[in-house]
Amino acid sequence: NQGQQQVPMWPIQYTNLVSMGNLKAGKYKVNFNRGTKTVTKMFVVSPTVSTGIDDYLYAPVSNAFIPELIYSTDNAEVILTGIITNTCMNFNGIVDVQRMGNVFIVLPKMTLNTFTACTPTQVPLQSIVSLGSIKKEGRYLIHVRSTTGRSVNKVFTVKASPFDNVGRH
Repeated sequence: NQGQQQVPMWPIQYTNLVSMGNLKAGKYKVNFNRGTKTVTKMFVVSPTVSTGIDDYLYAPVSNAFIPELIYSTDNAEVILTGIITNTCMNFNGIVDVQRMGNVFIVLPKMTLNTFTACTPTQVPLQSIVSLGSIKKEGRYLIHVRSTTGRSVNKVFTVKASPFDNVGRH
């Protein structure tokens, strides 16, 4: 039509969050479509070691930041932020990172101070966490555990660097 702008056609990446509910310990398989191909991914749910909602007391992380597109690197980093809301919880920077294929599981652990009275407060939480080396191009997921059984999930893409070892094209 005259006067209407033509919209170019190219693929647009998007993320769709799917809730799987409470899963029992075991191995699971997820099938999804990528274009005309069906892709299968496996994941494992480990048995719990406690009767609580989580095995550990995790930091109250409300956001995780990593650029949506990064170049392959020796040290990818994610920034975790949140608010500590009482004086009983201490965050001393203990963050375990587990990698399973293209998924990074980030476990920011808190300690509980039982020797003082617990009072409400608001203290910012910020931690820069190394994910380590990412050399392979592709899409990656960061899954960050947070308090009360919640999580923060971020998807990002890694491309090969257009630069040589000294930063030139």
